[in-house]
Amino acid sequence: MLWNKVREFGTLLAGRAFLADPEDVFFLRHGEVRSALEELRLHWSSGGAGVPRGPSLWPATVERRKRIFEALRRWAPPPALGHTPEAITEPVTIMHWGITTERVQEWLQPPDGTATDTIPGIAGSPGVAEGPARVILDVGQLDDLQDGEILVAPFTSTSWTPVFGRIAAAVTDAGGVMCHAAIVAREYGLPAVLGTGSSTKKIATGDRIRVDADNGNVTIIERR
Repeated sequence: MLWNKVREFGTLLAGRAFLADPEDVFFLRHGEVRSALEELRLHWSSGGAGVPRGPSLWPATVERRKRIFEALRRWAPPPALGHTPEAITEPVTIMHWGITTERVQEWLQPPDGTATDTIPGIAGSPGVAEGPARVILDVGQLDDLQDGEILVAPFTSTSWTPVFGRIAAAVTDAGGVMCHAAIVAREYGLPAVLGTGSSTKKIATGDRIRVDADNGNVTIIERR
């Protein structure tokens, strides 16, 4: 209901050229949507006198943010940035995100130039599974997922839940034992290894992998 109501606002704004497309409303901040709707109301209530600034302001703002969004979507950030603490003890950071002192130290190790076929992580849901990997970086790619494949993703959210009925296992860059992927995998009885930090970079779609969620690691058996 909430998202549909926001889309109604988008349709209203697009109808008066405040936006190029109704879906563009999601590129505006909460206060900006309020400001655009208020300006539209005032312009309408005045009988359309004068030229509103909305059509010249918001479409340009949205286009700039779309370019930023696309650049960020293509960027593969390192797992850790800036100064790292000597020890990580905060429970939510550990249980939800799977970020532990040991994991951060592993992430910060410079590459030694040797390829490794085993990626360590956190055992989020027990079991062992083997099959072809499907790397999904965006929710829009979920239609590509085939039955029996192993989902490899940066993380998952509630909108991803239905695909767990089709996959053989799940692997994520981020997440701990209480993250979405771990909880849903346990509900479906699927193996899940989380908090790998780099699985989406090291695994490619079509690679045959083995998910050992009893010991918390993923092995690339055969590269495509």
